[in-house]
Amino acid sequence: MKRAFWDLIKSDLEASPQRFDHILKLIGEIGDRFCAMTPSRSDIHKHIRSVLDEAHLRQMFTHGAFDMDELGKVCIFIMDKLEAYSAPADTSDIQEWSSAQQSRLHGDIVYAEWLPGFIEGVHSWLDLIQQRMTTFYKKQTV
Repeated sequence: MKRAFWDLIKSDLEASPQRFDHILKLIGEIGDRFCAMTPSRSDIHKHIRSVLDEAHLRQMFTHGAFDMDELGKVCIFIMDKLEAYSAPADTSDIQEWSSAQQSRLHGDIVYAEWLPGFIEGVHSWLDLIQQRMTTFYKKQTV
């Protein structure tokens, strides 16, 4: 079932015309998850929302203005946030993953093939970060 979802994302990006609804929703969810990790920091929320602005990204996609440079900026922002929010024990693993993703991003890729896996990886990292935060907070209240 999970693989079918990511295959749907890929087929949306390969379609002519391309369909961006799912990918934009997933990017929005990434922003929501980052914001949820810093509930009292409206300044951080504002910055995250400015970079991962679904309406702006939708306009760029719709009008063909979303190119690999723009994609790279959004993805690097997300990778930097993952590293910033991660536990020290996970930082080197996230850095290694981010480095591999950046190498792919700067190589010859078809983003319809790369982007679904990248977004899936981001959500996996966010799951781990949230799990570590929950564990940490539970230990603090004992």
